[in-house]
This record gives sequence, structure tokens and C-alpha cells, in this order.
Amino acid sequence: MKLTRITSALLAVLTLASLASCGGDDSGAKTTDAAGGDTTAAVTEPAEPAFIDGLGEYDFGGDDYNMLIREWKIKDLFVEESVGEVYNDAVYERNRKIEERFNIEFTMQTLPEEGATWNKALGASVMANDGAYDVVMPDYWWGCETGGYFLNMLDYEDIMDFEQPWWTHGWNDNAEIYDQMYSAVGSLCVDIYSNTLAMFFSKNIVNQLDMESPYDLVRDRKWTLEKMKEMAAQSSSDLNGDGVLDLSTDQFGAFFDLQAGRALLPSSGWKTSTKQADGSYAYEFWGEDFVKLYNEVYDIIWNMESVSYNGENAYNAFKNDRLLFLAQGIGVSANLRDMESDFGIVPYPLRDENQEDYISYNFGTFYLAIPKSASNPEMSAVILEAMNAETYHTVKDTYFEINMKEKFSRDEDTQEMLDMIVDNLRFDFTFVNESATDRIVMYFFDQIANKNQNVASAYEKREKIFQKRLEKLFETYADTMES
Repeated sequence: MKLTRITSALLAVLTLASLASCGGDDSGAKTTDAAGGDTTAAVTEPAEPAFIDGLGEYDFGGDDYNMLIREWKIKDLFVEESVGEVYNDAVYERNRKIEERFNIEFTMQTLPEEGATWNKALGASVMANDGAYDVVMPDYWWGCETGGYFLNMLDYEDIMDFEQPWWTHGWNDNAEIYDQMYSAVGSLCVDIYSNTLAMFFSKNIVNQLDMESPYDLVRDRKWTLEKMKEMAAQSSSDLNGDGVLDLSTDQFGAFFDLQAGRALLPSSGWKTSTKQADGSYAYEFWGEDFVKLYNEVYDIIWNMESVSYNGENAYNAFKNDRLLFLAQGIGVSANLRDMESDFGIVPYPLRDENQEDYISYNFGTFYLAIPKSASNPEMSAVILEAMNAETYHTVKDTYFEINMKEKFSRDEDTQEMLDMIVDNLRFDFTFVNESATDRIVMYFFDQIANKNQNVASAYEKREKIFQKRLEKLFETYADTMES
């Protein structure tokens, strides 16, 4: 489907420059006129920046800019018209401005949510050198970045400034191996916000049981796993008196599904890998402390009657004040807009008060890449830089500030917590390179989900595979560097 290109004025400048001062006098330089009186010379304001991204002017002669996008993500990237809804219209205006500024026309193609299909399509396009796509946006889960389909984005650093805030540094730092980076994440990848895990809590239950404010616990750095367990146990209740706790009828302390459960280990400070002096990474996590953490999380999921794992009716229980903590991605707040009772959002708890800071875990995103078969890689890079910059300055605010803060959150405390959650987002090297590292970052909680209490045995079974896959990843990049 091709987007309609509509001419508009160039993007208005965002800020006014301060008046220049001379000789420490804010009112301007003094001169003397012929009659001997003082006059104030006119002060010339510094030129305002023409564009918010520093790219300058480009004219691509009306060329199509072809984008390959996941079917589920079209609504986050393109809309056909302004309809009076804030986020929709911000996306529409962003695309319209960029089309006008660079004299391009956006076109898009989609593929299903299936990794093999994407790898096949990208491989065919590169082999044929057909120029079918100027940029592609697959899910990180599919491992396309190691397929040899993409250009090294670091070769275009004179266009794409990865130090700018519209690029996601924590992700991209981990995507760079031996001065090669075949994919990048930026503000255009709005999944970064909605897929970040947090803890929703019922204010009614907190008030009814006269509990400590979760907000205050977070601020005082007393929001720990132990405190969460204590509050969950206190709030659990067999409402119908049948002697069996059931999420569909009784009151529970906390709920985790698979993705929410996977966040418990990394949010407690666990990192699978450590960067080495040569730029590679090594597994250095295994030991007594990790085994202890594994058992702590196992105990929460399976040995606490007040915690429900992967059961049904969690949303219904939360909306009806029968669930204290609902662990989910912050984008789920859209599904709670019809909840009559008030709720709040806090980050995942600290492992204990010795943990340096709250850590937020994200369950994935799509990324941006320039295929080797792109007809004009310079144009690909320019438009990516512009779209991420424009999204950061306009669309991101409507998505996060308006949609997630103003519409979906209920108070200023929650807005403060949302900022904290996003600001403390951390990425593990093996998570960013998940497909190539045998998904080790998810493996251990998945063992918990399968009720495997013997983590040493689980690790022993996969240790050699994990190591071999990690070494293979670095060999692949080393071979490419030498070729």
C-alpha cells in the first residue's frame, strides 16, 4: 500500500535562541550618537536551527522510500489520514513532514509475523540485488541480523548519529560487535516503551489493608522482593471459604505470566555476560549467588500460595480488586482504561536494598536495518535518522506522555514511576543477540516455569551449547571484519 504524499510547510523550529549579550550588559551594546546621547545597538539573534536532526537539506527527486514492515506494526508506523486522535495524527504529521522535506514518497510492504518467511524474503532480495527495500524492520527474535543481508550501519555514522537521544544506546551498544552493527533500535521502535515490564497494583487493596504505599517504598529503596512477597501474602484471601485459592473467585497477591516471570531474574541484577577487553563477551554469571537467586525466584513462582503463575482470569481479578500486583508490560495499561478502581504502576522490585538501582526488563522490539540490496543506502540512512529524530521530538511524547501517562495512568505518582521505569531500562548482550546465543537470557526462567528445581543440572545440559553458540557469533563477526 502506498501512502499519499501531501505537501506541507517545513517543520517549525522548536526553540528560540537566547539573545546575545555584550560586555556583560543584557540590554545590548551601547553606542554614542552625534548628539552625544546613548543609543542601544540592535542585537542580532543567532540563526535558529533549520532542522531538529542536524541533517541539513537533501532532495531525493520524488523517489519512493520502500519499507518492509511486520504486519502487526503498521499502525505504529503509518496511518493514511488525520482522524483527530492524538497519536494517530502525530504519526501522520511526522510522515507528511518527512515526505515533503526530503521529496520522497513512503511505500510499504508487509510480511507475516514469522521469522523463516522474513529470512527467506531478505535472502532472495539480496541475492537478486533487486532494490526492493530501502529499510526493513524485522523482530529481533528472528536472527536476521546475522544472515548477511544488511549493511554495516556504522559505515553511515556521518549521517546517523548514534550518540543522539533518538537512538536507543543500551540496545545499540550491545548490537555492535567488532565495529560492526547490522541493526539498530531508535525512537521509531515504539515497542521499547509498551513492552517494558512493570508491576501494576490495586490501590483499593493497599488502602483496605492499610499497607505501605508502593510509591513510597520505591522512593525509599525499600521496594524489594522480600517486601513484595510480604505484601502479596498479606493480601491473599480465600474469599469463598472453600479451602482452595482460585484466581477466578479468590483474592491473590501477585500474578506473573511467562514474559513477566522472565523479568524477575534480570530485574534482580542478573547479567549473563561480561564484556572483555577485545570487545567480545564471556559468560561469568555462574556461581553460588546465581543459584541462590534462581531458588528465590522459583520460591516466588511455585511455593507461594498468594502468587498465581500463568493462570486465567488475571485481568478480571485485577479489575475487580481481587489481585494486588499484576506484572505486565506497561502497554497493557491500555486494557485497563475501563477499570473503575484506581491502580498504580511501579518498577519491578530490587533483589534487596544492596542492589544499585531498579532495573527494567523489556520483552523485545523490532529493529531497523538497511539491506545490502538497497538502491540508495545514503537515502536509507538519511530517512532513518530523520524519522527517529522526529519521532523522539513529537510522536514519542504523544505515545508515552499522552497515551500512557495521561490516558492510562491515574495520578502524578504513576507518571513519575513510568519515567523511572523507562529510564532504568537495561539490555543484556545475549538478549539483544538472542537468536545467536541460544536464548540463554530466557532459558533459566523457562526452567523455573517447567518446575525444574535443579538449576545446576539444567545448566550442565546446555553449558557447552551456550558456549559454542557464543563463540560462533564472534567468529562470524570476525570473519566479516577480515573479508
